[in-house]
Amino acid sequence: KILIQKACKDLLPEYFRFIKGVVDSEDLPLNISRETIQSNATIVKIRKYIMKKIFDHFNKMKKDDSQQYLRIWKSFQRNFKEGVPNEWEYREQLTSLLMFHSSKTPKEEYTDLDQYIERMEEEQIEIYYALGNDYDSIERNPALEAFKKKDLEVLYFVDPMDGWTIDHLQQYKGKMFRPVEAADIKLDEEEKDKEVHEKEEKEAENLVTYLKTTYGDKIEDVRVSKRLVDSPCILVNSPNAPSMQLERMMRMQNQKADFSKKILEINPGNDLIKEMVRIHKDKPDSGNLKVLAQQLLDNMIIREGALEDIENIIPRIHEIMAQAAKNA
Repeated sequence: KILIQKACKDLLPEYFRFIKGVVDSEDLPLNISRETIQSNATIVKIRKYIMKKIFDHFNKMKKDDSQQYLRIWKSFQRNFKEGVPNEWEYREQLTSLLMFHSSKTPKEEYTDLDQYIERMEEEQIEIYYALGNDYDSIERNPALEAFKKKDLEVLYFVDPMDGWTIDHLQQYKGKMFRPVEAADIKLDEEEKDKEVHEKEEKEAENLVTYLKTTYGDKIEDVRVSKRLVDSPCILVNSPNAPSMQLERMMRMQNQKADFSKKILEINPGNDLIKEMVRIHKDKPDSGNLKVLAQQLLDNMIIREGALEDIENIIPRIHEIMAQAAKNA
């Protein structure tokens, strides 16, 4: 009954440092000084037993006493998330304990990945997620519009560590993780919606060309969106670009970096875009159209939290306001 070592890292991983307990064994081999435990098969066996008991305990609590588990989750969720990128042997067990907000759960409630997979549509092969500073800001994300229309569930990542964790995880039980803002994401359209969209897309072709010329190398491309329902436009990541969560974490840390160029998708069914199509058709060299085009892009850059050219935006907003006042 002698204390040999405190906080033995060979018995419990660093991410479970909030768990306290005592291991009592007569079989631990000691070095000569008796200050440390020698690593051998007995230590490995004890570690496996402890880890199994911990995961069994958390899973039982999550199932039988969800409120108690949520209290633990809210206090130590970053420990669980910290472990996922560094854990190989117990990664799936650890991932099953993660909890997230969701588009199909009330604001104060959480869901886990197994529950999400159970609710997935039969033809759905990916786990969709959206990043934001909080629940409400994600709810206003225009990229969610098509998912809500099709009743597809989206996980809400409100903690900066969520995106970082999933970026390392990549998949869970054969289901790949996909951000709703991915440029190459495809959602099937109903036939009647497809016909309307094709007509509007054709009408907006000349505006798309104009915007590409106006923006130059500020963005990678301009194209008509198939995901937007109400919003005029959205910025999305190109398939080969670094993940949005990585860029956002770098901004939060005030790191200087050349962020990847985005793709601007416009919604030809939106009233503002329709008016811009009309202006371009009537007067392609309109000064007002150029002002609207610049503000359209800057609005999306502001939403991304990457704006630096604020001194030019404010006068442009005043110009738009003055024009709106004249037409009021």
